[in-house]
Amino acid sequence: MPEKNNSSHLSAPLVAGATALVLVAVKLGVGVYAGAMVLIASAVDSGLDFLVSLFNAYAVRGAEKPRDARYNYGRGKLEGLAAFLEDYSFEVITAESAEQALVLCDRHVFGVLIVDLRLPGISGEQLILKANRINPHARFLIHTGSVDFALTEELRRLGMKDQHVLNKPQPGLDIFLETITELIEET
Repeated sequence: MPEKNNSSHLSAPLVAGATALVLVAVKLGVGVYAGAMVLIASAVDSGLDFLVSLFNAYAVRGAEKPRDARYNYGRGKLEGLAAFLEDYSFEVITAESAEQALVLCDRHVFGVLIVDLRLPGISGEQLILKANRINPHARFLIHTGSVDFALTEELRRLGMKDQHVLNKPQPGLDIFLETITELIEET
């Protein structure tokens, strides 16, 4: 798998930090020169923005590190959901792409697959259709940030219903537990 370029994810917090630092210098310089406490206070506020930007850059860098012994699923969003489901005795296997998921479908029999629609390579919908050909007894749950997504007739023919589509962000993880349990009971 080619190594992905993480620099684009870091650019926003680094640019924000650099901008805040320039603002600190300008506001502080003009504030001291003019004796304007308002500008000095604003420089302090920009200094806090700089610190937040540094923290964000650190967090983004940490979240993009690959999985290791301590973080079985990596450090991104997937880890929390996987750990939550494992706490309820589900066996969880994760994939970083649709193609990797299809390889896993060839090697394992899954009861439920949680699929995002926007994946590197083929789409989540294509993944569902291909995975269903490999394992026709599997059930699918879509977790998507696409608020305007509607199930296609092809997906409905696989038994998917509107309640099998969970939009991001979900305020709690219990809905995953409930939906997965319902899907398993249907099989």
